[in-house]
Amino acid sequence: RDDDIRLASIDYLFELPEQDVREAILECYLESDDRPRIRGHILERLEQLRWSVRGYRPKVEETLPEEYAVTRDGQIRRIGKRF
Repeated sequence: RDDDIRLASIDYLFELPEQDVREAILECYLESDDRPRIRGHILERLEQLRWSVRGYRPKVEETLPEEYAVTRDGQIRRIGKRF
């Protein structure tokens, strides 16, 4: 249930302008290492919206599940999709 509340909060943040919330969302991603559901959701939304992980790239790359990668432009992509 706690995850459901977090996911709803994250979805709300993703509705706001990227420049206002991107860093907070990336911090949330990094702090959620024990919550794979939260991390997966954030990665999906970052990919959908094509938000950059600039400034966080090394930390994000260290923590990505196998099915994800960071493109040259600093965007999250599922492996197998076109960069």
